[in-house]
Amino acid sequence: MSCTRGKASPNTFTKTKLFANSGGYCQNPDCNEKLFKTFEEKEIHIAEIAHIISVNKGARKNMELTSEEKGSYENLILLCPNCHTMIDKAEEDFPTELILKWKSEHKSKLDNVFGIKIYKNR
Repeated sequence: MSCTRGKASPNTFTKTKLFANSGGYCQNPDCNEKLFKTFEEKEIHIAEIAHIISVNKGARKNMELTSEEKGSYENLILLCPNCHTMIDKAEEDFPTELILKWKSEHKSKLDNVFGIKIYKNR
């Protein structure tokens, strides 16, 4: 799960926030694979941090973003290995807007499960 892309790599707080907001599931709504597995009493996670806007190249690249912005929470999503590979190998089929929608809808699902309501004022 470690990113070797220097400043485009998330800090510890960002990683923690990504895991918390995933609820332990791949954030692709067509997948929802559990990111924590148990094999013969050994517990592991298979989560991979994916960049929404690509770091270097591809259909989702944005050269105007700094490395720090590319490694920020807003530009990252937690996926299973299959979904991460899929969106990176077929970037043209998974535009930025779609992946941002996945992330937003996943968070909304969790908010609904826990009854979190947002009000305009107190």
